[in-house]
Amino acid sequence: MFSKQRIRQLLALGLAGLLMVCLTGTPSGAHVETAEILPAPGSRVGGNVDQVIIVFFGDVVEAEAQLTTAANEPIESTVSIDGPEMVVTFEPLVDPGGYRLDYDVLSVDGDRNPSAFVFTFDPGAEPVPYPDGGGGGSPVLLLVGLVVVVGVVALIMVRPRSGADGVAGDGAVI
Repeated sequence: MFSKQRIRQLLALGLAGLLMVCLTGTPSGAHVETAEILPAPGSRVGGNVDQVIIVFFGDVVEAEAQLTTAANEPIESTVSIDGPEMVVTFEPLVDPGGYRLDYDVLSVDGDRNPSAFVFTFDPGAEPVPYPDGGGGGSPVLLLVGLVVVVGVVALIMVRPRSGADGVAGDGAVI
């Protein structure tokens, strides 16, 4: 039979494993959803608006996008992807008004995700809070950090405790 301590350790490991699966997702949960969009949908922005950054909760393997004015006139742009980040780059906006970005991304699991949003360019408004150095941060870093923390906690829970005589709880000499 297992000791109470061993049962607690196995439960802690099981919970840590369950937490990792729930937080990192499984292939069936690999649909591409947005984590961050700059400028934000519905926002009124000013300053030097020359790109739209969309960060997803998963890697993107293919992307298409089209920025248009309120009069439905297309704006020449280029699309680049780097893992979970899509950047649509164009000449800086000069005409105040509404703009719409239609985009379609393909995730690593083969799912397509077409979407669109609008924002308003107003030269007198606050500038877009683009992150320093371009693109946004990756949500993958958050997940990696969380897995490391859970792993450390699991190791601490499983590590045999030594008694005052230098003997571990299972009788092994340390």
